[in-house]
Amino acid sequence: VLFRSAVNREGGLMIQAHPFRLRGYINAIHLHPREVHGVEVYNGGNSPDQNELALHYAQLYNFPMTSGSDIHNIGFALEEKTEEKMNVGGMEFESPLTSVQDFIERIKNKEGRIIR
Repeated sequence: VLFRSAVNREGGLMIQAHPFRLRGYINAIHLHPREVHGVEVYNGGNSPDQNELALHYAQLYNFPMTSGSDIHNIGFALEEKTEEKMNVGGMEFESPLTSVQDFIERIKNKEGRIIR
């Protein structure tokens, strides 16, 4: 909770990314509902059931929701570009974003559409 206070003081945003991801390098799932502002409910690198659990978690706590691609480099995005993998995630807004702060405020205000 102290970290969230520091982030709030600086006008930041904490989104718990892919909270139900299970991988060999992840030993346990840790949820932090008192420490985050919102939850990533769709991630292009997750299985549908993991995304569904994240959606239920976000709804339970009435969190702002985000969507992400989990693409960490452009090479991967270009190599994996197939019809089936085109919808890798992201956010869409009614008008263009003007700054990082604009993005933060819109997410905190639960604006934007999740792209799947």
